Formats: sequence, C-alpha cells, structure tokens
Amino acid sequence: MVPEHTVSGHGQSFRCDHCGRSVKETQHTRTAYTVDYYSLHTGPVEPCSLVTDDGERRLTFQKLLSVQEVVTCVDCYRSAEVQRERELRFRRELASGAGAEG
Repeated sequence: MVPEHTVSGHGQSFRCDHCGRSVKETQHTRTAYTVDYYSLHTGPVEPCSLVTDDGERRLTFQKLLSVQEVVTCVDCYRSAEVQRERELRFRRELASGAGAEG
C-alpha cells in the first residue's frame, strides 16, 4: 500500500510511503536543524544527449519522463531494506544487473 501525498492549506503534507506515518517539515533553529523525512524524485527515464551545431555530442544524461516522489520517514530510512529499495528506484540499472559501475 502506497499512501497518497496530500496538500494542506499551508503547504504540502506528506506521509511515509513505507509505513504511512505523517512526516513533518524540516525544523530549523539558530544552531541546528531536524529532518523528519527524505524525498526521492524518481520514475521512468530515457537517455538524452545535448548536441552542438556541428553534431558533436557534449553531454549525455537521463531525462525523467514522469515524476514519482518517494517519501521516507527518518525511522524507515534507517532500515537496510528501505535503503536498498530507494537505491533501486534511483538507479534502476542496478535492478537489471546492467550498467554496474567499476
């Protein structure tokens, strides 16, 4: 079950996509801050290249086709299983075993 992200009157209100707990915005003080969640923007991608006028390729990158936001509370983020899931969502090539970096 993946809880939906809702928007409240004063901004966005999120729930953890793993446990469903409501999460709070980052709290800032003069000397510190408290983070309650991490947000990952992921989704299907396609390779793209920026090309100069002379046809020489300069930059290749992954174009995000549609955004899927994954919210993880700090409690779930400590779980090795959740961290593996997030890594696979961010780097989909790891799921297929292709494109391993050396």
